Amino acid sequence: MSSSYYMYTDVCVDGKWICINNKVKNIEKNKELISETYWNGSRSYFHETADKIEEIGSRLEHAELSDEVKGMFKDSEYFLAFSVTPNAMSSCFPEDKSLKEFCGYVQKNTLFLYQTGEIDDIYECLSAEEYLELSDEEKKFYQFYEWNSADGWYVHFKEILEHFHWQKYEWEAVNYARENKYSYRLVLIIC
Repeated sequence: MSSSYYMYTDVCVDGKWICINNKVKNIEKNKELISETYWNGSRSYFHETADKIEEIGSRLEHAELSDEVKGMFKDSEYFLAFSVTPNAMSSCFPEDKSLKEFCGYVQKNTLFLYQTGEIDDIYECLSAEEYLELSDEEKKFYQFYEWNSADGWYVHFKEILEHFHWQKYEWEAVNYARENKYSYRLVLIIC
């Protein structure tokens, strides 16, 4: 079954959630649509990210969605909605932001294939403990390496949060006169 994933950014103003994504006019349909904070149409590519959001976020009922997001999905028969705060997503990263999602000792021939694009991901590596158990001759075939999985939540979270920060900056630049500190959430719609 195919799934599409749509993410939107909401801000709470005076106790009400409103979507701050840009509105874009669809000329053919003669109506305004809301651009997504992030979109992905591949379950196999995005499912780890969706699972992670479900794990750290909370389920939303239709009535809890902002009016703008409700309007985007009023014709959809079935969809799931989840809410997650940007802070909850950020807390999933290691404190040292330079760290990658994975690290370990990788066979040099596998690393070459990965770096040249011959393979999409690194599926096997040795931990430091496993590497130390190798003979000196066997160690020559391995190299320590750090990487992010193309399909993992880590790389998607980084991109989603980058988009969120652009939207937050624009929102606060336009609404700078208000003295409130805003609450933000990212809303994931799966249909």
